[in-house]
Amino acid sequence: MQKHLHSTAVVISLRGGGREVKKFEFEKNSILDISSNKRVVVIVLQKRLVLLDAGTFEKKWIIKTGYRGSELWTNPIALGERWLAFSDSKVHPHLLSVGGVSDRLTPPVASTVVNTVKKGFNALSDTLSGLTGRNSSQSTRTTPSSGENSPPVVTILDIEYSRSGEVQVSELRKTDGVLAHFLSHTISDTYITMLKFNRSGNILFSADSEGQYFNVFHISPNLLGSSECKVAHLYSLYRGTTTGIVQDVSFSNDSRWCAVSTRNGTTHLFPISPYGGPVTVRTHKVSHVVNQYSRYHTSAGIEEAGTGGGGTFNNGGTSPLMIPSLQQIKQQYLPGSKGNSLVSDDGTDYICVRAHFAPITTDNNINSLKLIDFTENKAEYSIYILGGDGSLTEYLLEPIESTNNNTGAGGGVVNKSDEETQIGLQSAPKITWKLLSKPFDAPPTLSDDNHLISLHKLHQEKMQSLGGGSIFLPDKEGWLSQVELLSY
Repeated sequence: MQKHLHSTAVVISLRGGGREVKKFEFEKNSILDISSNKRVVVIVLQKRLVLLDAGTFEKKWIIKTGYRGSELWTNPIALGERWLAFSDSKVHPHLLSVGGVSDRLTPPVASTVVNTVKKGFNALSDTLSGLTGRNSSQSTRTTPSSGENSPPVVTILDIEYSRSGEVQVSELRKTDGVLAHFLSHTISDTYITMLKFNRSGNILFSADSEGQYFNVFHISPNLLGSSECKVAHLYSLYRGTTTGIVQDVSFSNDSRWCAVSTRNGTTHLFPISPYGGPVTVRTHKVSHVVNQYSRYHTSAGIEEAGTGGGGTFNNGGTSPLMIPSLQQIKQQYLPGSKGNSLVSDDGTDYICVRAHFAPITTDNNINSLKLIDFTENKAEYSIYILGGDGSLTEYLLEPIESTNNNTGAGGGVVNKSDEETQIGLQSAPKITWKLLSKPFDAPPTLSDDNHLISLHKLHQEKMQSLGGGSIFLPDKEGWLSQVELLSY
């Protein structure tokens, strides 16, 4: 029997000087990923998830996911403090939650083509509904096909629920620790490639193999089981028309920004809100998270009627907003160079990128990393992006008012309230750390017989003859050749 690559997981004690504590071998499966929190360690296989106790490293239980992606895709999971989300093989009607993915997008700024196609589909749907005598409005709970060609499905389990042995989702009851079970995408022939919880664990990000739209859901569990759980589709994040594979996702601490990095080496920045609803100057230009509704809406009682567009998730079937990427930070790719690129399973090159939101540094002195003062109530963020070449760059992010807000149809100036003013984003690199030192293979700028190098050597010999040290840094290869200019 052929042994798979990376089929053994070894737990090593750092306090014990590298002593081996546990060893797990999976001869029939390759280990795709390992995730952990304070409670469990999850070993991800192609068709199974092995959960270990984080304290004793004993096997708790095994989940048969039936992930139907090809061998080129890993089995994606999202591990929160207590919830575990993974891609399921098909829909199980008795576990289906209220809500889930919705194709009823309400974009704040949509192109003419998108609007035209959408209106055409709506007209066709209304025509067919009139012929069949059915109502075209979408209910809060749909029962899609449960066959092999069903759209991608996500299941969320409570990892603290008592169970043992091998678990198959289809055999579970809705009260057996199953928190949610819903469709995450609408296209049947796609696979889920990325799942990610925010910091609080109630917002879930999902990406498919197309990589054009990313869906953001709000999970509201219910004690009565998964069938009563409400899954609100808050946003559909629009990346572009080309195919892109997501390799990293990061939420800001307040869940108002989402950074999505693809294998193309680009990090896309999207504005979102933990409550859902429109993203405006009122929600993103202050340093704190504001209420879902303004004082005007609250005093007028408008929120009771619901604003649509993902603005309320009291029912699970609200329409999501389509949010475009406000900034794209591209990593440099050098053709023919293996410094910042990796080779995927299908033989194609891709740029490895990781991003993370963190506090802002006050100045460029890397020895004094102090937090910025937010007394001005100004929303400022900092994102750290690690490229494949080993460079860690801090980018400053500042939400601004979009330049498309103040111009009317006739070219005049239009005054809008903060409720209607669209948000923009400015980004600028601040500091770069070189974490990976590579050999300097470029030829020296000056030859050894150059008069500058000769004067340098003569000065060093004179200082040594006088018994003093040299004021220059010792460098046998020529100090001038090591001067490097960083530009953005």
